[in-house]
Amino acid sequence: MEEKDYPGIFDRVKASAIDSIVIVAFIGASSEILGTLDSAPNYYKMICVILIFLYEPIMVSLFGASIGHRMCKLKVQNAKNSKKISIIKAIIRFLMKMILGWISLFTISNNKERKTMHDMIVDSVVIFDEDYI
Repeated sequence: MEEKDYPGIFDRVKASAIDSIVIVAFIGASSEILGTLDSAPNYYKMICVILIFLYEPIMVSLFGASIGHRMCKLKVQNAKNSKKISIIKAIIRFLMKMILGWISLFTISNNKERKTMHDMIVDSVVIFDEDYI
């Protein structure tokens, strides 16, 4: 069994900052695209909002990482079996991250796997993965 390397607060905040930039870019791009359409139907706007909101959970469940995670060579996985987490767990993880905010990071130095509160809730772990990018 190989030893895993767990990122600290700085690496995780850096990945979140990159994801924030990605989300702002998505918002800008979708606004521009919808702005070019003459009176775009409301359901187009709702689809854009939902996809932007679910960006991180979709990326984490499908690929094991968001763009920010990948750029920082991080991967989110199930703590028990090292597989990707399900979309339901990814959504719960994301919602808890949004609700708890910075408070979630307080537990990162109190455990060897450097789990945040939102990781503990869904039993996920974030690891360095040099081969991942």
